[in-house]
Amino acid sequence: MGTFFNNVETINQKISKFNNNSWEFIKELSRSEELIKFLNGKTEEDLIYLINGVDEHSDTRLIHEGTIISLFQVKQFLQPVMNNDLNLTMGTLIGVFNDIDPSLASKLSLCNCNVMALKNMYESVYNKAYVTKQKIQNAACHGIYEFKKDKKDDDCILMLSYPSDSGIMKFKINELQDLRSRALLISKPGVSIGGDNIDNNNVKVKMEEFIAQFDLAQRIITIMKKLTQLSHFGYRKYNESAKGTYNLEKIAIRLRKDLDSWENMVNRSQENCYYLTFYPAKHILTFYDYYADNDEIDEIKETCQTLISFVNRNAQLPLKVRRFYFVKDKYERALEAINHRLGCIFGILQKYARPVNNSEGSVLSKP
Repeated sequence: MGTFFNNVETINQKISKFNNNSWEFIKELSRSEELIKFLNGKTEEDLIYLINGVDEHSDTRLIHEGTIISLFQVKQFLQPVMNNDLNLTMGTLIGVFNDIDPSLASKLSLCNCNVMALKNMYESVYNKAYVTKQKIQNAACHGIYEFKKDKKDDDCILMLSYPSDSGIMKFKINELQDLRSRALLISKPGVSIGGDNIDNNNVKVKMEEFIAQFDLAQRIITIMKKLTQLSHFGYRKYNESAKGTYNLEKIAIRLRKDLDSWENMVNRSQENCYYLTFYPAKHILTFYDYYADNDEIDEIKETCQTLISFVNRNAQLPLKVRRFYFVKDKYERALEAINHRLGCIFGILQKYARPVNNSEGSVLSKP
């Protein structure tokens, strides 16, 4: 009996070393069975789903962001204790609990009060994340990227589609940007996505493949925008589709090559073709439409007349339009032909002298 009382006295002495903050937390921890079950086995990366849940359910006010922050802090404190990472003895446990943040007990209480809502939100967002993961994998494996630009549009439109059991799934660029952000999150090292290591690695490979595909698609759109700004004759309209990283890369390389070739061609033409220097690229494109076979000739003729009148108010388009035709991709010949016809218009006009201030004479100007 004496030994028993000695042991009880030893325990009492050790327990008495817990401070008031420790006892507040321990009392709240005794009510935390459901919360501990919920947290058991979950990493901090897993709980990121809850942050997404707060963002997506902010209108419902089911869970406030402060509750999620409290959950993270409680998780950070309990994790080494639950896993016994600290090789705890009674002495070290007393030290850990006595150094506790005084506010942690109230934060634990907040989590206990909302544990069911936290569990439901986690399941809801986790399931949505699973669906998102499937979308990204399908996009990477089966997605067809379609690029479309109409003649009068400045921007190239991107659409991705793939077949599913419920029909054809389609995604616009803003939806693809969201999928890319989520794929980037899933592919981060250390993020748990369920399943064994082999499955996780396969999923992350697909996430990275989708990211690469979307980045290539964005590069194609950027190059198309530059081609439009520089008024490339061959890309007035554009409609092309591709499946897979390899095919997207082929398109990006080809468009980049066409852009570089066009820039060099325009620079050469501006050096060698005097009359092209009167106009920016988009106006030269208008002349191209005028001299090429075009159904909107009346409207374009009016615009071209305005353009040449701006340079010389006496300039007039010929009464009869002389069409020109050239082999596809021989755009330099088209530029030379436009320059020649502008020369025919301006070259016949009388040259006149323009007085220059603070000068003894006049400068002969053309056209």
